[in-house]
Amino acid sequence: MAKATAAADDKRLLPKPGEAVVRMYRAGLGDCFLLAFGRLGQEPVYVLVDCGIHARQDKGPARLLRVMRDLRAATGGHLDVVVATHEHADHLSGFVQKGSPFVAKAKGDTITFDQLWVAWTEKQDKGLADKLRARRGAYRAAIKSAVKKLEDRGLGADGKKLEGLGDFEKMDPKMVADEFLGAAAGAPKRKGKDKAKPTSNEVALAMLQKHADKTKYWEPEEVAPVPGVPWARAYVLGPPTDEARLKKDLPTGGDEGENRETYLTGRGELTALRLAPALDLATSLGSDFRYPFEKSARRRCPEVTPKKVSADDVTDAPATAVEFWQDRYLADDEAWRRIDDDWLGAADQLGLDLEADTNNTSLVLAFEVGEPGLGKVLLFVGDAQVGNWLSWHGQEFKVGGTTTTADDLLRRTALYKVGHHGSHNATAKRVSADDASPFGLELMPPGLIAMIPVDRAAAQREMPQPWKMPHQPLYQRLLQKAAGRVLRSDGGGPWWKNAPEQRQPTGAAPAAVPGVTGARWRESAEAFPAAEGRQCPIYYEVVFSGVGS
Repeated sequence: MAKATAAADDKRLLPKPGEAVVRMYRAGLGDCFLLAFGRLGQEPVYVLVDCGIHARQDKGPARLLRVMRDLRAATGGHLDVVVATHEHADHLSGFVQKGSPFVAKAKGDTITFDQLWVAWTEKQDKGLADKLRARRGAYRAAIKSAVKKLEDRGLGADGKKLEGLGDFEKMDPKMVADEFLGAAAGAPKRKGKDKAKPTSNEVALAMLQKHADKTKYWEPEEVAPVPGVPWARAYVLGPPTDEARLKKDLPTGGDEGENRETYLTGRGELTALRLAPALDLATSLGSDFRYPFEKSARRRCPEVTPKKVSADDVTDAPATAVEFWQDRYLADDEAWRRIDDDWLGAADQLGLDLEADTNNTSLVLAFEVGEPGLGKVLLFVGDAQVGNWLSWHGQEFKVGGTTTTADDLLRRTALYKVGHHGSHNATAKRVSADDASPFGLELMPPGLIAMIPVDRAAAQREMPQPWKMPHQPLYQRLLQKAAGRVLRSDGGGPWWKNAPEQRQPTGAAPAAVPGVTGARWRESAEAFPAAEGRQCPIYYEVVFSGVGS
């Protein structure tokens, strides 16, 4: 694609030859990272990793719009690669929001790009990727039906709470660019009972695919060359191609801080939810599994039996039985006896599972800058959760005559983009519950710099419940591992007594990073104004010098 009109030179991000720059934009609870690689006598190469904001963030769209204006100015309006890690609005909303330079029509105000990098899970391949997509659709349909049932029963507040669990799945319709409202825009077609319109995330991916010269679907153990930069490459760690790994999301047992393994999907209450006759969802188990009693014992009560229930499944009850139900079960003063709505109790968990399953499809990239097997590593994990992390153990990559393992990449990690805003289940520390060998964060070196795209005030809002972001035990360990070099997008620090010291840039002039050779950091001179919520510089920036040739 032709590059857009160049922005003013004083705002361009122009690293020196052999330098690698990471810029974390500080819109709040959402990811937007710009990587720049300096080249001798040529334009820098720019890679954007995600661009989104969560609905919890105060003035989020306005803040993200300011970020994207800086992004356009810094790159001259052209990116070499856009990385879309996974289908959540806090990573993708910027691509389709009103005023976004990715959809702007005015000449000189656009951002163009060459390549789009996504995970293999975004393929339409009639295989596991389609199966995962269909499952997410079934979850959405189940949640939508549960919300409707709650509203019908006068429990609208509970319905709103349940609906709120899906706020990673969508953005405020008022913020979506007009050309995308209600449009499929090339998004995958719905199948079966899921007739809903595409989510804003699906529309964002479809738009990116439409405008990219090339879309690459990456799989684990592949190596992605950074175009035009022979001294930089990205090792693809995840998401795993094993469905069981994709379902692992939470550490199990006891404390949230313990890194053990568990499964959320497939639990008994979720099976009950999927089979609830009130939802009328298709099931491969057959209709007989939808009822607590065998067919010979089932009776139809006209007041409570859904009209869609087949006569082949139940028979009409005698009048005496109907009268008994009316007096002893359906009467207003007998409501305590009813179990009709018990299945709704599992709907909350289904909403959480939808979020977690999507997080685990995150494209995980370890950018190596320098000589293969020896260079510094910039680790971007999206929102990968436990199963994704554990799948990296044992991976091997070959570049020329050099073999590199995932464990080795973790040991050379110079910068870690902390997963899922610092939540408890998105950074692993050991291989498994049975193997206490150090892994994940525990393999990372003392020279680490960590970046957490989080706004603690936004995370603590009740939409429908507060989140522990960043999670204190993880935050504490990050401060220890990184010798305090932990940059939060909200600029905050530890809130508990006797916490380790936190270090961060304090001005727009580049300064040496304490304890890290060949690295400088700074914050932007431009800040978010008071009208756009929390006031702070719009980005933190880290520069690694002498990593390339």
